[in-house]
Amino acid sequence: MNYEEIFFEADGISLKYITTGKGMPLLFLHGGGVSAFTYKNNFELLSQKYHVIAPDIPCFGESSIPNKLDSLKLDEITLVGHSFGGGIALNLAPKNKKISKLILIDSAGLSPNYSTLRFMYLLVAKTFRGFFLFGNKLMSLIILRDFFKEVFRNFLSITKIWKIVSNSIYRKYEVFDKISQPTFIFWGNTDELFPKKYAQKMDRLISNSKLEYVEGNHDWSLLMPQKFFHLICKVT
Repeated sequence: MNYEEIFFEADGISLKYITTGKGMPLLFLHGGGVSAFTYKNNFELLSQKYHVIAPDIPCFGESSIPNKLDSLKLDEITLVGHSFGGGIALNLAPKNKKISKLILIDSAGLSPNYSTLRFMYLLVAKTFRGFFLFGNKLMSLIILRDFFKEVFRNFLSITKIWKIVSNSIYRKYEVFDKISQPTFIFWGNTDELFPKKYAQKMDRLISNSKLEYVEGNHDWSLLMPQKFFHLICKVT
């Protein structure tokens, strides 16, 4: 994959984003415990049709993303968020008129308010088990290896992520009323980290939304990049 890494300062912190491809701008917010580059197989496909912008945000600083969006001077952006990236996307969508569509992948936002230790257990244990239920087994091993490297390297950041997302979103339903963009929700039908009952509730709370289940777990988008690409193309 041909890509460029760009570093920038935001809120006094040095941050990085990956950019690749040409076409419709697509801002991708990655899940907790990993980096944007974990989704490199997804970006390689997306770059065939989209200009992908993927910030690598260790602690999900919400204020830095809108500032960066303004500096990119783009008229319209499709915002995609997976897991905790989806939770941040829920907060960003009502605040930025440049976001024309919102795509949520097994998104945080209404899921259980786990303790930090409980969340870490679920993130590691459920992910480990789920990675071998779907998709190519060799790819599963490679992605799982990279996943655990990132989780243990970013342990402190993950706990910060959980606290930030928990404090800013959970049970604050007013954010859903403010989302006016067409919203597409894709959810693994065997997601154990964020069970699909939360997808149904999210679909009810967002007025202009459409929910579709995918055969897979919380990380189906990583394991099945072709399926992910097909679904993104279908709604954009």
